[in-house]
Amino acid sequence: LDEWAPKGEFDFALFASFFPVTVMCGLLGVSAEPIPRMRDALENQLKSLTMDPAAKPLFMGGWEVLWNFADTTVNEREASGEFDENSLLDAMIAAKRDGKLDETELRFLLLTVAVAGYDTSKNQLSVTMNMLIDRPEMYQRCAEDIQYCRAVAEESLRHTAIASPVRTAAHDFTYRDFTFSKGDMLVMAPPLANRDPAMFPHPEEFDPERENRDRHVAFGRGQHICLGQFLARNQLQEGLHLITQRLRNPRRMGPVEWRPFLGAWGPRTLPIAFDTD
Repeated sequence: LDEWAPKGEFDFALFASFFPVTVMCGLLGVSAEPIPRMRDALENQLKSLTMDPAAKPLFMGGWEVLWNFADTTVNEREASGEFDENSLLDAMIAAKRDGKLDETELRFLLLTVAVAGYDTSKNQLSVTMNMLIDRPEMYQRCAEDIQYCRAVAEESLRHTAIASPVRTAAHDFTYRDFTFSKGDMLVMAPPLANRDPAMFPHPEEFDPERENRDRHVAFGRGQHICLGQFLARNQLQEGLHLITQRLRNPRRMGPVEWRPFLGAWGPRTLPIAFDTD
């Protein structure tokens, strides 16, 4: 925000794409220097979801950048001899020294944590901003009340869930006269479940005051529930509180372009202007 807020206008979707990686690098206790390269690499990784063979060079190039980040980060931290008890990276390295992780597992775990929730977090933040622009009273209240930000974040996850995960049938079964075979791929639809009028009265309304707003299934349920849900919630809640304080009176400066559904859905571009003084 210190870098972006003075600009007075920018593409919020682009801004949001840096947010989750920056948060995770801070949690890991690693340098912010590679964040722009990591962000670009992650965007290229997502092109693999198009199933377009022409995207393979971009996908592989992105993977090389991310692996080099993990390998270099671990090597440099181990060579430094430093240890920070508040650093998640140092906790991972300590686990390797204790024999709980091998060299490859350590690097994969570092990458998993560093990029966790990248696409979902940036898109959820962007769709929430897009809704709040049309609700200035809610926007202002978010700037003043962190508890209200928590309610807005939860209602955003219910009202406009951006991910539809894929599941594999573990065995043959029949549901409503349709038979699924073991191995069939099923695209689940949390956005539909989250707007079930039997659970949420007037589901199309964006209402942070609704009492059961947290009964949504944006993070899944059961054994496949998202392990990072609490971190994702905190990113959205804290992010909204800080953004609404720094970017006052936001308004769109052009049409919102939406990306095609590739596992997670959201704005490709969200051009905004805002007051800076």
